[in-house]
Amino acid sequence: MPVRRITKGFTLAEVLIVVAIIAVLVGISIPTFTAQTAKAKAAADMANVRSAKSAAAAQFMTDLPSTSTTYYYDAASGQVKNSPSGITGYGKSNVAVTGASGIPNTNGVAAIVSVTCDSDGTISASWYSGEIENILLKNQTLVNNYSGKDWQLNNYLKSNGSTLTVDTSSLFGTSKIQNDPAQLTWRPVIATINGVKTVILYANDSSNTSAFAIYYNGATYLSTNNGGYQGRINRNAVSSFNVDSLGNVSGNWEKK
Repeated sequence: MPVRRITKGFTLAEVLIVVAIIAVLVGISIPTFTAQTAKAKAAADMANVRSAKSAAAAQFMTDLPSTSTTYYYDAASGQVKNSPSGITGYGKSNVAVTGASGIPNTNGVAAIVSVTCDSDGTISASWYSGEIENILLKNQTLVNNYSGKDWQLNNYLKSNGSTLTVDTSSLFGTSKIQNDPAQLTWRPVIATINGVKTVILYANDSSNTSAFAIYYNGATYLSTNNGGYQGRINRNAVSSFNVDSLGNVSGNWEKK
């Protein structure tokens, strides 16, 4: 006699129950993961503040200056410098952390720790994020003093302009971007915004004029082009960055 096989699957109600349970678990896990990520960033920032204070105090005792002195901490080398020039930003948190005033990371711009030491033994620390604005100002001044031909201006800026290196994670967090570069470089370029030639900064891992991010008018705009390998964020042409008369940005860009 033929053997009858009875196959029993899940009912629609059972499947819906499983889906609902998974949705609840995901809803619980995402805020927990986000909170743990924020704690990890804050812990890294506070560790850098402590290291900066220790390094600054040691340097102050070595220098023995007669007046208060401000040092800038380079997390890559573990040493302090008298100028922020050449120090890559490393701040991660977008809220204040214990030990230093200011915000470690604002609009995707990673700050560095500056430490002021006084002869009375007082030590104070703050997050210094003026480097990107200084870079922007230097390049705008360069453009204002340019006397060559207009069509050569961008090449002139490319050859003579100031740049700034940042960690990719300070802009995109854990999101993957095309080619997975650990660092990006802010470079100057001329953009015509509302009929006015304006210096903006674009972040890329090469010098071609396509960008993962753009810095304009005090804010950072990230590419939303997810057409890279396996859905990675890819570059946009800088020319696609458009600003209307009300200051609204259009194109594949999102304000950080």
